[in-house]
Amino acid sequence: MRGRDSEIEILGRRVDRLVRGRGGIVLIRGAAGMGKSSLLAAVEDQARAKDVRVFHGGASVMGEAAPLAPLLDALVATDHPPVDIEILRQLGGSPDQRFWVLRELEERLERASLTAPVLISLDDIQWADPATLTAISVLPKRLAYDRILWVFSVRTGELPAPVQTALTQIRSADATLLTLDRLDEDAVLQVCEDLLGGSPDDAVKEAVDRTLGHPFLLVDLLSGLSDEGLVEIADGEAHLAADVVPRRLADSIGAQVARLSPLTRELLQMASVLGRRFSVDELAAITDRQPVALLEPVREALGSGLIVEDGERLSFRHDLVRESIDAGLPAAMRVAMQRRALEVMLKHGAPPADVARLVMEVAQPGDLDAVAVLRRAAAEIAPVSPAVAAPLSRRALELAPQDGPLYAELVEETVRLLVSANAASDALELIRTLKPGVIDPLSEVRARSAVVSLMMQYEAGEAVNQCQLSLALPGLSATLRSQMFSFMSSSLELLGETDAAAEAAAEAVSVPEIAGDPDKLLVTLLPRALIAFTKNDWRGALALADEAVSGQPRDDDGYVSSHLWLYDGWYAVILMAVGRLDQASRIIEIGSRAAIKDGIAVNMRIWSMLRCRLLLYQGRLADARAEAEAVLQMSDEIGEGARGYVNRIALFVLATVATHTGDPAALRAGRSAALKLLAHNECVASIQTGAWILARLDAVEGDAAPGRLDAAALDPLAIGPLRASDPRRYSDGPLLIHTLLENDQPDDAAAVAQRLYDVAARAPDFPALQATVAHANALVRQDPDLALQAVALYERCPERLVRALAFEDAGNLLPEGRASEAVQSLDSALAIYTDAGAERDAARVRGLLRVRGVRRAIPNVRGSSRWPELSESEVAVVELVARGATNREVADQLYLSPHTVNAHLRHIYSKLEIRSRVELARLAAKRE
Repeated sequence: MRGRDSEIEILGRRVDRLVRGRGGIVLIRGAAGMGKSSLLAAVEDQARAKDVRVFHGGASVMGEAAPLAPLLDALVATDHPPVDIEILRQLGGSPDQRFWVLRELEERLERASLTAPVLISLDDIQWADPATLTAISVLPKRLAYDRILWVFSVRTGELPAPVQTALTQIRSADATLLTLDRLDEDAVLQVCEDLLGGSPDDAVKEAVDRTLGHPFLLVDLLSGLSDEGLVEIADGEAHLAADVVPRRLADSIGAQVARLSPLTRELLQMASVLGRRFSVDELAAITDRQPVALLEPVREALGSGLIVEDGERLSFRHDLVRESIDAGLPAAMRVAMQRRALEVMLKHGAPPADVARLVMEVAQPGDLDAVAVLRRAAAEIAPVSPAVAAPLSRRALELAPQDGPLYAELVEETVRLLVSANAASDALELIRTLKPGVIDPLSEVRARSAVVSLMMQYEAGEAVNQCQLSLALPGLSATLRSQMFSFMSSSLELLGETDAAAEAAAEAVSVPEIAGDPDKLLVTLLPRALIAFTKNDWRGALALADEAVSGQPRDDDGYVSSHLWLYDGWYAVILMAVGRLDQASRIIEIGSRAAIKDGIAVNMRIWSMLRCRLLLYQGRLADARAEAEAVLQMSDEIGEGARGYVNRIALFVLATVATHTGDPAALRAGRSAALKLLAHNECVASIQTGAWILARLDAVEGDAAPGRLDAAALDPLAIGPLRASDPRRYSDGPLLIHTLLENDQPDDAAAVAQRLYDVAARAPDFPALQATVAHANALVRQDPDLALQAVALYERCPERLVRALAFEDAGNLLPEGRASEAVQSLDSALAIYTDAGAERDAARVRGLLRVRGVRRAIPNVRGSSRWPELSESEVAVVELVARGATNREVADQLYLSPHTVNAHLRHIYSKLEIRSRVELARLAAKRE
């Protein structure tokens, strides 16, 4: 490894850190032949010398139809693999297999790292399949605090978009970046001395200079000169024995190939079509020969050095070798060879996934056999990676005759795979470009409904559009019409368009054929419940939602059928909106377990979103923050991006937690999130949420300018009724009044209080609304007795931070003559804020107490005497992790998702100023 001393040193330090308990990522970049693979081998040798378990794999230039093949090959090709390939295969029944396979890999690797440090190296990730790219983007982040060092190599130059995305995520995870360039002059001279046995003379230097310091070309040139006796050594100096002009690598390899026997040349050319790695059996099958007949040509190829033994398989010595041989094939011959390879593989019963790549390249339109192969391959691969399966299905659709019987089925299959692979925009484009009448209306509706099922979660506006297009199709059944109107109503509610949502819900009920049929009306109950809530009929909303949930089929454990997640989910939304947090908590827990049982990652994310909202209302700020971070992490891993309702709620929760804790980084992140939400001009709800977050952050950071606040835009009651899906509640009214008063807008503050009063007059029994009205009016009138009345009315309110603010306001408003009452009220607020982890709120209240002449010390213990820095939930995680539990085991015991556990660990390590599980275990032992 001449000329790579600095890189070797850096890698050595990373291995030393690994041995001490800290993992990480190293990304090695460089052009082909720059020595990336050699550098990987060097770091692997360093690691093995220090008793690190090493797993090496690599992607093929020909691509992989089997998802995760490079990573799985690395992990299972050892005597004691850390993963059980049979378990991974058994996960095939999961509706969202990729998520669960990654979770299984995470668990197994985490467990392996508990017994010994682990190094995982993957070569040539520029050729990795989408599932592998996802894994190497996700797993290093999930396992950031475990004893695992990830080392990847990638070629420089123009790369496909998925590879660029993966590299961006890898670099964002604090990866060490090593870029290999050509060797400098000193390194070139050292290589010359190593391979030639002497210092190069001017003629040799001139020949060597033409390699431009390219390691592979340099070694190839020098090896050729030495092997062919074209250099002489005299007095320690290497001289050219003949006037040799170095050839370009392709010419050099071409010359080597030309010297081989015809059969060996044929084998190498066929092998170049197969890929960098291949087996003797594959070569025998493709050439219609018995393996024994290939013994001599394989030996000849090995003797030439063009190929080498690679375990039980063979491989080209370097990708440049394979690429040079492949480039020498005429295009027509290459296609013919691919067809021949395809015929042989199909004849020998090769798995569809192994044949699919060749099928995609050589099949012609109308080839129904190729269509069948691609469909089977897509069906096999889809559970593991829809991103790999979708192009196969799409190619099958391109090959199938549009007037054939399979076309409509293929459209549905392709749309569903594209949606599952987060290519919903491609799915929409496919539907839009269909010629009228190519598929029947029922198939078209089914295809559109597949898009709606995803769009409702993160692009509700497009969900509405797809419902409208479906409803315009002829011959739609009454049941489908009612269903599409119901989906449209729910989507419109998420968008904040309550009037349009009410109209769609009414349309869903008014379909003549379903009116009076309870089973067919079932799908209409949830949108009707949401509309009832906007009319302040909270009892009616709960009754309709309860009826909708009760009517769903359940299994023996009481779980609702997996594809109907929205019934229980929406019910929990309504329960939280009316303050029934305990009941909502039970539903969320049951739903979360159902999502795990059914293996649906998207549902896990939805229940996690609901839980983070619930935890915020309960005043469990650290838990709410961890759960919200888990939502965003799952969103990235599932591949649905950062758009839509689920992520909007998570961002709202994170920003709100920041306003209570005052954490500077979280406040900055909240401001960034608010600006992104404000940019969603097509979504009223996003704009409202973004404006609210920004106003709260301005108030916290003292950035609000007089007269700048638009009270009507910030108060949901100014532009319509409160929606159940809106994370803001009536109890947020006093917060808005605070902001307006601090911004010298008393008239606007009074208007907010009046709107709350008007709502309370129309809904006299709405939970906690009377307390909110009293609280709001106390602030507007600066009336301490009214503030104390609000405190009393809030007594049974389950939202602790709401009660704390009422205590704080009462203590602040009470006059000097009632100082003891004021101190008592402020102490009550301080106790709640402290227990919730609301450091900024607690600091503010301590300031009010100092004004009253009372000083309250900052408590040293909140969660535990052993772990005073941590919350109660964080302590529970620490105690399990310190005893050697994996993230999944912690999650199972605490009824959390592994993502939430991982989020907790990030904050735990930050608070304790440590970086690994090893350090945590040592710290735990000291604190025993």
